[in-house]
Amino acid sequence: MEERTARIVRNLLTGVIAAAAAGVLTYALVAPDRDELARLVVERDAFVTEVSALTGKVGALEREIEVPRKASEKLSAEIEQLRATLADKDKALAAVTRERGTLAGKLAAEAQELRAALAEKDKMLAAVRREREALAGKAAAAAEGLDEARARAAGLTRDYEALLKERKRLASADASHRAELERVRASLEAAQSEVARLTGARGIYTVQNGDHLSKIAAFFYRDGQRWNDIFRANAFLVSDPDLIFPSMVLIVPQ
Repeated sequence: MEERTARIVRNLLTGVIAAAAAGVLTYALVAPDRDELARLVVERDAFVTEVSALTGKVGALEREIEVPRKASEKLSAEIEQLRATLADKDKALAAVTRERGTLAGKLAAEAQELRAALAEKDKMLAAVRREREALAGKAAAAAEGLDEARARAAGLTRDYEALLKERKRLASADASHRAELERVRASLEAAQSEVARLTGARGIYTVQNGDHLSKIAAFFYRDGQRWNDIFRANAFLVSDPDLIFPSMVLIVPQ
């Protein structure tokens, strides 16, 4: 805009100078008065001087305008570069936004899968807890049943030992005594079988004449040193390993 204005002013001044010169020449031809001609020449020279000064000012203005013009061109180039950079950033932002949307979708799907898996695990955990509680109840019942079976076996062992001693003391045992002895022995075997089942033992063994714990251990385990295992398994019946007696029913552990 400034350059266009300066160009218009310069053209105008040139036209004015040309017009003034032509007018003076015409006037000299029609008016030969020398004084008037001299005056006109002076006015012309003054006018030319003024025009020259204006021309210098126009040149100065043009030079002044050149600096901001170049700065404007530089700024325009920088603006274009910034616009190009901004366009690239917009493209990158759009790509990142799309990628973010994709990742968000994947994360949402994975979160849904994890929630479903967690819910399934919660169901399994609840089932395991119920099963554990049921097993704990069974274990408690089994422990209670084991204590009852051991107590019953201990009482029957005492009764059986007393009946055996009484039979030895009597010259002969009557039928009722023999029947009672048989009943107690059967009950004792049943009670010890229940203890063996509840403790996961091998089974039961009826002590024979001449038996001792080392001999019984050697028979069942091929190792007489394991007599203490049999003793511990039957600690509720006898407090001394040497106090076992024939016809006594023992637990044989694994």
